[in-house]
Parts: sequence; structure tokens; C-alpha cells
Amino acid sequence: MEEKSVRISDIAEELGLSTATVSNVLHGKTKKISDRTVQKVQALLEERQYVPSMAGILLAQNSSRIIGVVINDHEKYEEHTNSRV
Repeated sequence: MEEKSVRISDIAEELGLSTATVSNVLHGKTKKISDRTVQKVQALLEERQYVPSMAGILLAQNSSRIIGVVINDHEKYEEHTNSRV
């Protein structure tokens, strides 16, 4: 059985913090967060082996540089595509 990945919301809920606070700690925006809270968040992130979601990172950056290709698998084009189903 595959382990469920740890989310920012899981860390926030366990510590009784907002997801914004946990996210800010992750991104080093800690000017308005107490040192004690930063340490608690960092410790739990490490303990739970938090790994950022690549999909989430790309969404936040708004620049995935991913290109999708759609191919019409119509019999009319059978000889013109290299389709492996």
C-alpha cells in the first residue's frame, strides 16, 4: 500500500496554524513569524519528511513550460500517425 504524501494543510492542522504560515516558513518568509513557530514548523516538516509537490510548485510559478499534444485517432488518419495503444 502506497503511503499518503504529507501536505502543507496536514502540517498546519497538526500544529494549529494556517496553511499560509506553513507556506511562508517553507519559502523563507519568516519576518512576521516567531522563531519558536518557525522551529516547530521546520521540525515537523522534517519529521514527516515533507516533499513539495512538483505540480504545486509549477502551479505557483505559473510557468510549467509543459506542452500537451492532442492527436485525433480517427480511421481517416491511421496511416499518418504513430499511435501505440
